[in-house]
Amino acid sequence: MSESNRFDSKTVRSFILYEYLQGKSLEEAFENFRRTVGDDVISLQDFAFWFMQFSSGNMNVEFQIKSEIPEKGEEKEPHPLKIQKLEEPSLEMKSVPLEEIDESIEAPNSDIWSGMGPPVCVEQNKCDEHRCRLCGSFVRGGNGNRRRHARARHSYARHLKCKECDYLDKEKVTMRNHTISVHGRDIPPEDITDDNVIAEWEKIMAKCFPNKIKMSNFAVCKLCDSRLTMPSVNRYQNLKRHVLRVHCPVKQFKCTECDYAERRKEKFKTHSIFTHGRVFPPLDLLDDKMRAEWKETFAKCFPEYADLTYFR
Repeated sequence: MSESNRFDSKTVRSFILYEYLQGKSLEEAFENFRRTVGDDVISLQDFAFWFMQFSSGNMNVEFQIKSEIPEKGEEKEPHPLKIQKLEEPSLEMKSVPLEEIDESIEAPNSDIWSGMGPPVCVEQNKCDEHRCRLCGSFVRGGNGNRRRHARARHSYARHLKCKECDYLDKEKVTMRNHTISVHGRDIPPEDITDDNVIAEWEKIMAKCFPNKIKMSNFAVCKLCDSRLTMPSVNRYQNLKRHVLRVHCPVKQFKCTECDYAERRKEKFKTHSIFTHGRVFPPLDLLDDKMRAEWKETFAKCFPEYADLTYFR
């Protein structure tokens, strides 16, 4: 595998692992990698090889690759790229989309699993609901994939803020490049997502995939008067997310190596890889007291729905 001398192999693979963990397609991940790290660091073929290694469950960035030249008497194994042909237009790689709220708070959305089908639509003209109205891209999978596409490609909302200055961005990779180049070290950004950002995301999603957005009604928070949409599926997800982000500042997952804390477990994995160089589980601070606080605050915000849902 040919990788630029500017970065060692492990660092390059860590970058690729990060792109995979963001739930991007191979093409989106490689394009973002070239834009933020460099277009001469690794070839598309080698990038795709490691991307597919990670998508198959092998997260070891130190994994040693067998020589592609077979020893005498040994059958040559086919390269992964020869096994799975990448079709055009680009579609999302097979992966389990991450929901916007942690699994300890909301049960998995059944719509996610409906997207784990064939990698290519048989007749794309019959899969119009998967086509983005703004750019024409076909995005297969559940609504999680379509939301990520709409935000990454078409949203102008920047929900990540540098803790050292006023720099804003919507991509963690470019934010990391900013902190390293400007401040000399990797500094985790502050997530300043609020109801205005969420509303902008919903508008973009409705423009990109209008057939997939079916909002039944709204709910108004009694503590701050925020108006929140209630989808027909997972109706209370936005309400719970609002309660945790705005009115319950205590974060559930804490790093055992530093003071970093996070509400979502999957986001902590990214922190552990890029800050400490390895994957290790966070300390889960959830207990009966924290769960009772969530429930009590939810009842204050949305009393009409307090008895219709719960925090796991």
